[in-house]
Formats: sequence, structure tokens, C-alpha cells
Amino acid sequence: ETDLFRPENTEKKYDLLFIGRINFEEKGIGYLLEAMPEIIKAIPNAELGIIGGGGESDRMKCLIEKLHIGAHVELLGKKPFGELAKYLNESKVFVMPSAWVEHFGQVTVEAMACGVPVVGTNIGGTSEIVGDTGFIVPPKDSKALADAILKLLENKDLRAQMGRAARQRVEQNYTYEVLVDKFVKLIADVKQ
Repeated sequence: ETDLFRPENTEKKYDLLFIGRINFEEKGIGYLLEAMPEIIKAIPNAELGIIGGGGESDRMKCLIEKLHIGAHVELLGKKPFGELAKYLNESKVFVMPSAWVEHFGQVTVEAMACGVPVVGTNIGGTSEIVGDTGFIVPPKDSKALADAILKLLENKDLRAQMGRAARQRVEQNYTYEVLVDKFVKLIADVKQ
């Protein structure tokens, strides 16, 4: 929905944003949290926003406390779908640290549509979706995650370049119009 998810020139409140179920085994939230101390060491005022809920919220809060990163993490809870674009546009980098096969991460495409570069893992469809418009790292690797995130946070021009490329990639591959056209063409090809 490129009309809802589009770049807005807003103040960047969050260096990083995560949107998803609070789940360690699947969504990999723990790996992102474990990457934060290294990120904070390089960028002392780094801020991570976390949108989502789920059965492992208490476990997440305990890990935040254990890592002493509470001053750098804002737990935003669940948000209505219509508000997600606002939060994405207030973020410099979107992180999808999935530790399981993410067949098609809708929120990844939504971040890209907002012109926000993505750091994701090379498991499932994320690497195909993101292409070269963001960084893809191995799953379950907090160090690689931190390194990729820092490359983007420390280079505003690279973030802007990747963000523009991400929006363009969505417009060329993932809008409803493009997908319907591809589907109709596929059907026409099968009929012949």
C-alpha cells in the first residue's frame, strides 16, 4: 500500500525500529537486543523502538534489564496498522532479525516503501525482498547484526541512497498493481 506507506520528511526519533511479535525463537528479538550494547558503544545515544506484543514480552524485559540497555529501548506495545507508517518514517533503520523462515515479511516491504533501509537475515524470503537496498546478515548472529546496523547509522548518505532504492524496489515489484499485472500475464502465458 504505497499510498499509506510512503516516505515522509519527519524527525527521526528512533535509530532502529523493530515491528513484530515479541518472540525469541522465530522473530529473533533477543539477537537484536544483544546487538544493542555494541551499537550503544559506537553511538551512545542510540534509540531502539519496539512495536509488538506477545507471550515473551516479560522475557524481553528481563533481557533488556540484564544488558543494561533500558535507557536506549522504548517499548511501544501493539499499534494499529494505520499508525505503522508514522513509526517507520520516524526511524533511520528497520531491523528484521528473524531466526526462522520468514516467507514474505510484509512489514519489511512496508519499511522499504517508507524509504527506510532494512537490516534482515538471510533466511526465508527477506534477502530476496530486500535485494541490495539494505543489508542481509546470517540469522542468530548479534555481532553481524550490530556491524550492519552501524554501517547504516554511521553513514547518512548510504542510508538515504538505500532508502531511495528500497522505495523504488517496492514500486517496481510489490505494489498491488504490479502483482496483479504479473499474475494476469502468468495466466495469459499458461493459456497459450
